[in-house]
Amino acid sequence: MNFYRTVILFIFLCIVTPAIARFSASQRIRHSIEFFNDHNTLRIEGYLSFQANNGLLTTSYPNVLFRYGLIKILELRLGVQLSSINDLAKYTSKTGIAPIQPGLKIRLVKPKGFVPATAFTASFVIPHAATSQLRQTYWAPSLIFSAEQDITEKLSFEYALGMQWDPDNFQRGYFTTLNMEYDFTPESTVYADAYLLKPEQTQADIRVDIGVNRTITKNLQFDLSAGAGLTNAAPEFFFNIGFIFSYGDWKKLAMKKNSYTNRPAQHTAPPLYR
Repeated sequence: MNFYRTVILFIFLCIVTPAIARFSASQRIRHSIEFFNDHNTLRIEGYLSFQANNGLLTTSYPNVLFRYGLIKILELRLGVQLSSINDLAKYTSKTGIAPIQPGLKIRLVKPKGFVPATAFTASFVIPHAATSQLRQTYWAPSLIFSAEQDITEKLSFEYALGMQWDPDNFQRGYFTTLNMEYDFTPESTVYADAYLLKPEQTQADIRVDIGVNRTITKNLQFDLSAGAGLTNAAPEFFFNIGFIFSYGDWKKLAMKKNSYTNRPAQHTAPPLYR
């Protein structure tokens, strides 16, 4: 019951905070586009990740999420992960491609005034679409409702609530995330994230991180973040280096607002939380 109370309180704060905040008269157009990929635009989000947890050192190089805006309300997605898992206690390791994860994202509501942008994301793990060492057992889905809200011209946050199934044992888990971003220059953003994942039969994984990203060109942005776990089930620490590359109908997007090219891109994160 304590877990469900925590989730309810978390959602309540996410709803109440933007309602009592002072909103900017203008919407953050660039940020809304990255929350949902625009029509006929391809976005490639990749990151190199290091994660240590109870003697296990996991390196992902890289995780890549492909996002393509098929129509105005539908985005196709494909997650691909190349990983190396090293057991420092047993002196064993395995390297290969983890099961691929196709999916889609549907835009439900556009941002307007006090109403946040909202979307629904569904994906699933294909257990044998991987190298032999990293194949898993079950076709495991993941379902996410997410929203993005502007508080001022420089401050915004994104939050999500969803559930996923473990592809090894099909245990169901519930998760929620919160991301807050602040644009301290037109090309740079600092951010903080909090993640909570609670499987039905095991301990909750709670972790936090902080990071910074930098827009290099209208097509390319780099990202750096580090964080730590707050529970025994979470990693002791993790470190990510990421990039976002976008290509598509940029002329059409830029015409929506002149300030479009001056907004930093959203930071990279594992496909689970996007």
